[in-house]
Amino acid sequence: MSLLQTINLAHLPEDLAIHIALYENVKNAAFLQQQLLQGNTAFEYAFIDASVHLADSVEGYPVAFTDFEITKFTDIGKVRKVYKLADPAKDTGRGKSKGRKVKHGQDAVVDLSNGDMPCDEAERRGLEVMVLGLMALRGAT
Repeated sequence: MSLLQTINLAHLPEDLAIHIALYENVKNAAFLQQQLLQGNTAFEYAFIDASVHLADSVEGYPVAFTDFEITKFTDIGKVRKVYKLADPAKDTGRGKSKGRKVKHGQDAVVDLSNGDMPCDEAERRGLEVMVLGLMALRGAT
């Protein structure tokens, strides 16, 4: 069973919706990636139209497509590196956010000891704005 969600983007017609299903602890991720790279259409269609084969193809646990879940999967260091964004913890001498915990949602607490997650909601939102701005600038040139 997948938690398939449909999203309509404001700049696209409603009939061009995006279907999203998010999984964690996927056991066959390397196999799925290889099938897509080899052009295996049986798997390609599952990823183009997620309602076709997705639940049967992915060996993992479906999770809701929410900011909280995406934050768990996001490697902030890679995002900063790809978009060439400075790490404020390094720039100001505050050090890394190791060992700190931040509340997400109402009662959930996320451990930041791995250093890969943003130190708070304000920093994550600021990073999101910067990335979207850079995407817009790169798309305009």
